[in-house]
Amino acid sequence: MAVPHNEKDVSQIMDKAVKVVHEGIQAGDPVESLLPTAIVYGSDTIGSDIESTSKKAYKHLVFDLAKETYRAVQSEQEPVTQPTWMKPKRRPRKFLFAEPPKTVTEMRGAVNTQALRILGLGRPQAGETFIKYSVKKKRDKVDEILIQELREEEQEWVDYDDDELSVKMQLTESIFASLLTDTAAVVSRIQEARLSREQQPQSDSDIEF
Repeated sequence: MAVPHNEKDVSQIMDKAVKVVHEGIQAGDPVESLLPTAIVYGSDTIGSDIESTSKKAYKHLVFDLAKETYRAVQSEQEPVTQPTWMKPKRRPRKFLFAEPPKTVTEMRGAVNTQALRILGLGRPQAGETFIKYSVKKKRDKVDEILIQELREEEQEWVDYDDDELSVKMQLTESIFASLLTDTAAVVSRIQEARLSREQQPQSDSDIEF
């Protein structure tokens, strides 16, 4: 095979890619602007033959995957900013850490594990079960990726925080509307009573000479 599509080689490429991405982010460069360096490409991609260009394209793909995975790990550690009166929003997590990873070494493990699973080279997580295929049908990695994405999004399906907030807001608006209606009715009755008293004719005893 022309491209190094195996766990050992991909892990080595991934380690170099994570180092480049980490250094770029620490330097303040936008993640989208980061590109593979000569360290990532290596010496086996210099030529213009099919094998060299194929390896270069594959390493570029692995670098982009490392970049996206790095950003995903990093974004999960960022706090969700919400108004203080709103219920803290639960966010499904793909990566669980006792402390947020900051160094290259801490990031390599998380990025490597997730990227290898996406490429179909890593071991499934505990409890994962993929579709069973018959002998006549070859396992499709696309199906496995889709199943993994569905599993990760499952928590969002049973998250009713937004629905709960919507109901509370509707109830609040209904209560305010009712209070305004009652207040307007009371003020109107008071005004009518005042006008009625002012329009009543004075009795003879009340007339002064």
